[in-house]
Amino acid sequence: MKTHVLQKAVNFFGSQSGLAKAVGKKQGHVWWWLNKSTRVPVEIALRIEKATRGEISREELRPDLFDGVTVVRPTGQFVQGESGQ
Repeated sequence: MKTHVLQKAVNFFGSQSGLAKAVGKKQGHVWWWLNKSTRVPVEIALRIEKATRGEISREELRPDLFDGVTVVRPTGQFVQGESGQ
């Protein structure tokens, strides 16, 4: 995960605390993901996608898991992750 993608989610919610509240975590978790971790947990990537109504996708947050994978959105839309190969 690239830090700027998670920063995009922080900006969407206005702060690390705002993002944390939206995904049911504490601000310290968001700080950790931004500054220490190499990736956001997959369940959090899914929560961010849902909380942003798809503005920030699971594919952006976790391309290591969703790259090249077809995802079916709740709307029924099929989304094919771009393969980095």
